[in-house]
Amino acid sequence: MPDFTTIFPAETITEIISCLEQKDCVECMSVCHQWYNIIPNYIHSTEVWRKLTIAPDSWNKTNNAMIQCLGPHVKKVSIYSQDSCTILEQLDKHHCGIKSLGNSFIC
Repeated sequence: MPDFTTIFPAETITEIISCLEQKDCVECMSVCHQWYNIIPNYIHSTEVWRKLTIAPDSWNKTNNAMIQCLGPHVKKVSIYSQDSCTILEQLDKHHCGIKSLGNSFIC
């Protein structure tokens, strides 16, 4: 059976993904290896990941998938985790274009 990414045009896939919340995008990435690799490509062109809130439970459970979704499109980040230094390193490594940063824990 063909994958949805081969059936629909890129604009349609982007529109669908833009209707999802971040946690739903991350969950979709767990469907299969192909979706894990493809979905971040569409996330970057939506507003969904411009603002990122990182809580301890979300970062620990979905760390690898969230990292795949980072990039210059991320503009605002709020960190509610004691692992702030590691998170900031990942944000820097993925060249996030952060204009606003909130941090409730100190490194």
